[in-house]
Amino acid sequence: MPLIVRWMLIGRALLSGLFAAAVLAVVDSLTDLTFVWGAYAMLDGVLAAVISTRATYANERFTPFLVQGLFSVAVGLTAWLLPRPWFFAVFVLIPTWAVVNALLILGGVVRTRHLVHRPWLLAVGAGIALAVGFLFLSNPSGGGAWLTWLLATYGLVSCVMFLLMVAGYVRLSTWEKRIA
Repeated sequence: MPLIVRWMLIGRALLSGLFAAAVLAVVDSLTDLTFVWGAYAMLDGVLAAVISTRATYANERFTPFLVQGLFSVAVGLTAWLLPRPWFFAVFVLIPTWAVVNALLILGGVVRTRHLVHRPWLLAVGAGIALAVGFLFLSNPSGGGAWLTWLLATYGLVSCVMFLLMVAGYVRLSTWEKRIA
């Protein structure tokens, strides 16, 4: 895995951690939640697309991750540009984004399982995204605090997942250098 991809994974980990902190510290209303989530979705989508194109450049096929990145950017922009963003984002965009991202991540796991170290981490991330989507769909009126904690938990778990992936790559590359 190219070094730039590792740094992008670290970037996604930091972004997820910052998203969780911002959700807990800044969000006072559903409108704030929508704007913070929209910014997170756009930035995470850009990083996912860059990772995908850099990995593809290294003769690896990460097309589902490119689609995930482009979809996240589009959904994040939609959340920012709607005239009444919080209602549509909370009831439609966030659950749809979570479910579609989960399905694209699972597609990426199937397609790249022999290229990615610890592909089960991606599967766990997909399961968590799927759970977030279905929890939003099952109880969208559960209150702003419930939705805030759910998204903050998702951000923290994503942060840990990306950091574990990077740690696996670093250990694997160190181990390969010692054997060679």
